[in-house]
Amino acid sequence: IAVSKIENVKHRSVKDRLIEMAKKDERSYVRASAINMLVKNFKGDDLIPIAENALSDRSYYVVSQALSAMVEINEKDALKYAKQFEGEEKSSLLIAVAGIYAKLGSDENNEFFMKTYNKIKGWNKIGLISTYGAFLKRCKDETINTALPFLQNISKTSTSKWEKYYAQKTVKDLETMYEERETKTTKQINSLKNASINAETVKQLEADLVNIRSQRQKLQDASNAMGQK
Repeated sequence: IAVSKIENVKHRSVKDRLIEMAKKDERSYVRASAINMLVKNFKGDDLIPIAENALSDRSYYVVSQALSAMVEINEKDALKYAKQFEGEEKSSLLIAVAGIYAKLGSDENNEFFMKTYNKIKGWNKIGLISTYGAFLKRCKDETINTALPFLQNISKTSTSKWEKYYAQKTVKDLETMYEERETKTTKQINSLKNASINAETVKQLEADLVNIRSQRQKLQDASNAMGQK
């Protein structure tokens, strides 16, 4: 029975069947698809050992799916497992690790993206750059500023038009994020000033606004240098 064709997937008997398939089916694509359907349609701690066991599967495809599943079913340990696979050579595993860092990571994971870019090839590079953009939105200004020369270099030297595009898009999206922060902070300041209260809060927000504008300008300059209008 095709995993994607199972009807009434919310039923308990279907969950039990998917668990059985994830554990024992001889076909790797079925094991991976079963894990994916379990994560999408069910919750419960009984899914954690399924994904954990799949991390030692003989198929890289299954392992990648299990890594991605960890974000949804075992967020607490997802980063720990991602760290264990950072040194792998298989692109699918590295992309799965990148996906975890994009959702749960912090500034300390930035170097992983820069190193991984040179380890993978083809369309996987495009996926990595796109995921890097999501990751950077979680990061501090200092980490974003470290990323700018890296992204500018891709835009300048890559022979792939899609790598160039996503490198440029990443910077433009970050610029937009700071523009939104600027607008939000400005509104907060004006609202508090009109209410004539929270003078200290206003002072702090004004200091934050200076930093936000400075960072937005850096991103705008980088974007313009990369050819974004």
